Amino acid sequence: MRLFNKVNFSIGKLQGERHLEGMRITSDFTEVTNGHYLVRVGTTAEIKNDDLPAVNEQLPLAEKIDIVISAESAEKIKKSLPKVKGFVFNESAWPIKNNGNIGFAMSDLATGQVFQFQKQDVRWPDSERIMKKDYKEQAKVGFKVDYMINLCRILQEADIAFANLTIHKADEPQNPEPMKIEGENKEKDQKITIMLMPAQI
Repeated sequence: MRLFNKVNFSIGKLQGERHLEGMRITSDFTEVTNGHYLVRVGTTAEIKNDDLPAVNEQLPLAEKIDIVISAESAEKIKKSLPKVKGFVFNESAWPIKNNGNIGFAMSDLATGQVFQFQKQDVRWPDSERIMKKDYKEQAKVGFKVDYMINLCRILQEADIAFANLTIHKADEPQNPEPMKIEGENKEKDQKITIMLMPAQI
């Protein structure tokens, strides 16, 4: 069995609207989409079912799962995860079957709890068609995540909700050109231009 950590449940806040509300949970990943973006987070370290503690006499679920839960449930599970480090499962949760319903168990060995939730009746889009499509790669650019976060915050402070990212073709692969991020607040007649050197290309 593979385990679910806080990152798996954090993406629930990125949930979509109307019929796409909620977060998909399978045995291998969690996933959210709003029709414009699709975010998938793989599960973490694999562990034998026999090595997981029985919580409230509930054993780990042996069969595969594919369900949708609400963003509220995902957030509650995330906040309930044990903070104690030491064992691979201490900061994680795993699926169990409780009275015929699927839930999540968590334990720090001293205490344990089972989180039960209502499955959402949602028809999830065919995300595998998007994930596994044979895309033709144009460019792959590496960047520091904290740089991108800070730069996006500048755009947010300028009340810019939409920006353009341009990747320039380098004449020599070993000498990559900077990426350009451009945004404009037309009401304030303010433009922001950011040149970001890629970490790798």
